[in-house]
Amino acid sequence: MYVLKQKEMQEVMSKYSSGEIYGRVLIDLPKDRDHELDEILKLGMEVLIHIHRIQEFNRSLEGLGIKSKVDVEIYHRILETLFDESRPLNDSERQRFFTEQKKLWDFTQNIKYMTSNSYHLPSIIELMAFGLKYSEKLELAKLYIWEDLVDALQLFQLQYEMENIDYEKFSEIVFGYIGAVRNAYHKKKEEEKQMTKTVTD
Repeated sequence: MYVLKQKEMQEVMSKYSSGEIYGRVLIDLPKDRDHELDEILKLGMEVLIHIHRIQEFNRSLEGLGIKSKVDVEIYHRILETLFDESRPLNDSERQRFFTEQKKLWDFTQNIKYMTSNSYHLPSIIELMAFGLKYSEKLELAKLYIWEDLVDALQLFQLQYEMENIDYEKFSEIVFGYIGAVRNAYHKKKEEEKQMTKTVTD
């Protein structure tokens, strides 16, 4: 997914009659916007696409006579916390989010022919459910710590989805790992600060 610039937008719109615009979303944004807004909009679109896929998935389940469905309401809260960092998920909402994600995983393991779409969100979205801010992601990426955190989340989440650990243990491990990564980040920043001070002295 990418954000079109003004010239690209005009070129795409000129092809509208031929149908080549299908599957794209055009958003007119101010020229002086922060680059971070582009990235947050992309993540917002990922969540909206996820919600649409879940709705289609639920319709398929209904057509098969399966009463159990995936609740999409919690994903609207994910959107809220993405665009407003002052409104993080509480413990109950966080558990509800990962419960629904696990429900998707369980369904797709049992109904193989419905798995042509991926139901996993970008790791930043799932880490934001644990209270990590997008601004922290940018800082961690600068120090090459981000990929380690993503790898760890994916490993722990797989253990949870395979029911090797329950939600409480999964939550405890991820919160602990995020805390350790934050401590490592602040330690590294302090070391850089001291090094800079030594050089200037």
